[in-house]
Amino acid sequence: FFFKQKTAYEIKECDWSSDVCSSDLFADDYRLFTTSLCEVCLITMYSKIICPTDFSQASYNAVEYAAKLAQVFWCELVLVHIEKVLPVSFHTTYDINPGPQVLERSRNAAEALRQLSEDINKKFHISSRFEVEITGKKLAKAIADSEDGEVLFVTGTQGSENIFDSIFGTHSFQLVKETSASVLIVPESFAYQTISKVLYITTDENAGALALEKLNTFVEKFHVHLCFLNTGDVTTYEECRKQVNSFFKDRLIDIDFWNKHSRDVYSVLEELAGDRQFDLLVIQEFEKTLLNRLMHEDPVKKLSAELNLPLLVLHQENRISG
Repeated sequence: FFFKQKTAYEIKECDWSSDVCSSDLFADDYRLFTTSLCEVCLITMYSKIICPTDFSQASYNAVEYAAKLAQVFWCELVLVHIEKVLPVSFHTTYDINPGPQVLERSRNAAEALRQLSEDINKKFHISSRFEVEITGKKLAKAIADSEDGEVLFVTGTQGSENIFDSIFGTHSFQLVKETSASVLIVPESFAYQTISKVLYITTDENAGALALEKLNTFVEKFHVHLCFLNTGDVTTYEECRKQVNSFFKDRLIDIDFWNKHSRDVYSVLEELAGDRQFDLLVIQEFEKTLLNRLMHEDPVKKLSAELNLPLLVLHQENRISG
C-alpha cells in the first residue's frame, strides 16, 4: 500500500490538502524550509517509530500515543502486527506452514491496519504504514527484528495479566530483552499528554554510563524538567550528578537530584508518586551477569508489569556481557 508523504509545502504552510510540490515553492522560501528542517534533524535521532498492535485497547492507546510522538519527532510511524504459528521444524523458526485460518486472520489484520493507518494520516498529518508478518518466531523476537536503523518502539501494556507474565515478564519486557533500541511502554489507562516532567532512575549498575544522548532527544523536543533519582549508594549518586551536570552544563534546563538507597525501585517510586506528578519515567536496561540475575529482580520487569506511567527503557551504549 502507498501512503502520501508530507511535502515541504505542506509542512511549511500547514496545508495538508494541497497538491503543491516542493518545487513550486519560491527559492528563498524553500531554502529557509530546508535549513529549518536540517536543524530539526540534528535533534531528532529516530528515523521511525514502530508500534506493535494486537487490536487490544492497550495497543490502540499506544498507537495514538505513538502518532503524537511521530508528530513531535517528525518521523514515520510503522504499525506492526504479528501472527504467531508453530514452526514445522524444531530446528528453525523460519519453516512454517500457515493454515487457512491464519491466512484469513492475517488478511483481516491487514485490512484493519490499512484503515487505521489512513485514519492516522488524516488525523495527525504524519506518514504511517503497516506490516503484517506470519512467523514461527517468538512474539518479542519477531517485533524486535522489524528494527531498522535508529528506531523507537512504542508498545501498550495491560500490566501483568497471568502467572506467566509474573514469572517471565510481560510482552513489553520481553521486547526490551530482545532489542537494543529504545522502548517506550505505555499503560492502557494513560492517555498522551505533553511531556513536561521526567524522572530518570539510576542504580549502582548503570550510573557509570548514563544514556544521556538518547535522553536528550526527549529533552530537546519537550523542554522538560529533569529529575534524577539515584537508588544506589552515595558514590553512585555523586557520579550521576557529575555526568548530568557535565552533559547539560550549557543548557537552560531545570534539574533536580534525589538519592534514596534501595534495591526495591518500585517501592521508592510509589513513595514519590504521592506528591509529585511525572509524565515519563526513564530507566536503563543493561546485560546482567548470571549471579546478578539470580540475586536481584530486574527493575524493568517489575516496572513494566505494575507501573501506571509511561516507562522509557534505554540501553547503555557500552553493554557488558555475562
